[in-house]
Amino acid sequence: MFILIRSLIYCLLYITSSVVATEPTILTGENGAICRWIQAKANNDNSYVRLFVNETVVDYEIFGLIFNYKNIVNFASVPRIENFTDLYPTNKTELYSTMLGGDGKFIDDAAKDHSVDTLRFWSGVIDKEIIFLVSESGTYCVYIAPDPVKAPDFELPVHFKNYYGNMRYSSYLYYTSLKWIFIILFATIAAIFKFLKDLSAGGSQSLSSVKAAMNTLVMLTFVPFVLMRLFDFCYLFVQNSVFAPYQGSSIESFLSFLSLLISMLDALFQFYVALLFSMGLGAIYYYKSDANYRGFLPEWSRIATKFPLASAFIISLTHSYFEGSITISFF
Repeated sequence: MFILIRSLIYCLLYITSSVVATEPTILTGENGAICRWIQAKANNDNSYVRLFVNETVVDYEIFGLIFNYKNIVNFASVPRIENFTDLYPTNKTELYSTMLGGDGKFIDDAAKDHSVDTLRFWSGVIDKEIIFLVSESGTYCVYIAPDPVKAPDFELPVHFKNYYGNMRYSSYLYYTSLKWIFIILFATIAAIFKFLKDLSAGGSQSLSSVKAAMNTLVMLTFVPFVLMRLFDFCYLFVQNSVFAPYQGSSIESFLSFLSLLISMLDALFQFYVALLFSMGLGAIYYYKSDANYRGFLPEWSRIATKFPLASAFIISLTHSYFEGSITISFF
């Protein structure tokens, strides 16, 4: 029964986690646009888009544009992200002819029947470190326009910073929920130990075979569950506070691989525990003198079927929802 309840807990965690690995946010001569969702908060200046500039970027006099993507309809000449990414690697000349002025800067004129708020975007030459403060949550994009003739070989790191850190908001919800999960888990473990202590005080004969099997099951499932959540918490802390998205770190890659490996091993171990428990409890129930064996299978089969089916149904719905929304968060 605990395994079935635990599967529902995993299902709820799946809804809020959706931890997705991303490529480093670095602009180059082949990749000239990056869009990411930024979560802002009122009266908080920790949300921003930051461009890190080195001497190579300064020498090339690269022009850039930072804006909220939902405001692209207000610009008359700024292309959509799809058109930009299609033409930038192969035909910069054609791309620049429609979006750049004679001075090489992005044309920020307003479209017909629209207006442009100069405080809502930044446009200019990237000759120093640029920090664009974000006051409204949304998908923010950085476009660059290097000289197509010079074929520059450069890297321009971009830091999309949320008010709470570097991870995605869905991952942050999971990260914050882990704190409450730990409180509930520790309280539950304390109650279990108190229960086991009371049983032991009554003598070894008071602990029946079924209770012994149940206690073993609880310990074999709770301990890995706590360790898994503790590892998730540490890994997400590193993601949120230590490594920025533009930093390609071998340590973070190793932690990501380790997280996947531990999750797979934990799932295999829990199947193994469930198998041992079902075999042991089935044998105990079968050899009881007053056991109604024929009534055991239908009753528990219905319970064992309802929970996984409900979990699978919820997961399928949430998967289709996130699959449709993740692409929106990029653009």
